[in-house]
Amino acid sequence: MRIGIDLGGTKIAAGLVDGGRVVREIVVPTPRGRGSAPIAAQLRALIDGLAKGVRVEGVGMGAPGRTSGTRIVELSLHELNGVDMAKALRARVPFALENDANCFALGEHRFGAGRRARHLVAITLGTGLGSGIVIAGELHRGAHGAAPELGHLIHDIDAQRFPQSKTGGKWESLLCGPMLLARYERLGGEGGARGLWTSRGLAARTVREDAARHLAIFCANAVRAFDPDLIVVGGGVAHRALVDAANARMPAYGCEGILRLSALKEKAAILGAASLLISPRAGRAPRA
Repeated sequence: MRIGIDLGGTKIAAGLVDGGRVVREIVVPTPRGRGSAPIAAQLRALIDGLAKGVRVEGVGMGAPGRTSGTRIVELSLHELNGVDMAKALRARVPFALENDANCFALGEHRFGAGRRARHLVAITLGTGLGSGIVIAGELHRGAHGAAPELGHLIHDIDAQRFPQSKTGGKWESLLCGPMLLARYERLGGEGGARGLWTSRGLAARTVREDAARHLAIFCANAVRAFDPDLIVVGGGVAHRALVDAANARMPAYGCEGILRLSALKEKAAILGAASLLISPRAGRAPRA
């Protein structure tokens, strides 16, 4: 068995994985604001708890940012920047580290909605817009391990001219959850995120329709660039109605509707992280 970890800014989800199944899972808050030691200690405690009574062959972890081998290069959890996670976790079994969206892509490719696809684009719509790409069955990470940040591609050139712009005209600014909710509330919408996705009011319908159009254009760009078999969409903003509406709009941008909703939901990143240990592209630490 292997252990997969999805390290996030507010919570850590870890699972004991047997083949393509999460047989045991633990979710705890991420300790923030006190440096790297409390986070590393929490991770070690999770690993020890899941490993109790079983033989663990290795540990894989997904983290929200750029990684190199087993070292954090740049992370939204700034406490871990520059940390070699294999050393911090005192790894006694093979350890692999990867960007969390890449783990999501790998999980869906091997065990979920994309398991029959050879070429896959995966996107996560949540606090931000993450992305992962599988080409010929392998993760595409680029020359420096920083690919693919599709959410940071520019859609609005004019926004780049204004230093005060917080979004910089990036696609993430049109499709991430906080931006969608903020626009809904500016238009007079009520009921928070639930209202945004369930209300029949004008504000909710306007934001949902624009989100579907933007998602369709974004994915049509991805199709033109990578020619995938399909695009898997996950994350807290990935409602079926949104994916269906975007699929219906894809032909207007010259593409077949090949979007699929995540089959594994929150378990995709855990399964993908655990499967890093059988991927030649993964950053690894040798057995101690």
